[in-house]
Amino acid sequence: MWNRELLKNNAKDALRRYYLPAFLVCLVTALLCGGANVTIHLREGVEESLHFFRHMDFGILLGIFSTLFMASVISTLFHIFVGNVLEVGSAKFFVESRNEGRAAPLETVLAGFTNDYGKTVITLFLRNLYIALWSLLFVIPGIVKAFEYRMLPYILADYPDITRQDAFALSRRLMDGHKMEAFLLQISFIGWYMLGALLFGIGVYFVYPYVEATFAEFYTALKETTPL
Repeated sequence: MWNRELLKNNAKDALRRYYLPAFLVCLVTALLCGGANVTIHLREGVEESLHFFRHMDFGILLGIFSTLFMASVISTLFHIFVGNVLEVGSAKFFVESRNEGRAAPLETVLAGFTNDYGKTVITLFLRNLYIALWSLLFVIPGIVKAFEYRMLPYILADYPDITRQDAFALSRRLMDGHKMEAFLLQISFIGWYMLGALLFGIGVYFVYPYVEATFAEFYTALKETTPL
């Protein structure tokens, strides 16, 4: 029977064989998905500096906020059409590497763009939308839904011909009774993230492969113990 310690130990053993390719996949994915974070920091900077703008010409203010709005729109679209899709490729890379005992080809990270791209975009957009809507009912329902749909990228990577409805249903089935385990597994990396943050935040990138390899183990364990 699997447990959190076993999953993490298996992930560490696997990464000893292909840590560098795994790091490159995580680095590319993190950098390409970082647009939203840039926009958030930009918005926060503008909000903190509003008192400097009070005496500015209205046209200048309009230009600033128009630029900020466009940056938010572009970032959101990029996340929908690129960032989400890279999640599928990353999941496929780690599951295949785990199963083969060696690094999958680096181009595997692009699998989401070739395996029914439209379905992938719509499915993960709806995932984010559902989580956001459930979060409006207070934070906890949104967290529950986030973990209920946690396996969607792995499912889309593993079953490229699956329908959108079946993908959601399969994720719910896999996570039934395991959402708390996934939550505890996720927060078990907090210490690693804090340690990585001490290195000017750069160290966090070195933690990502460990997290992704562990969740690939988690997904595999769920598949092997859940009737599909």
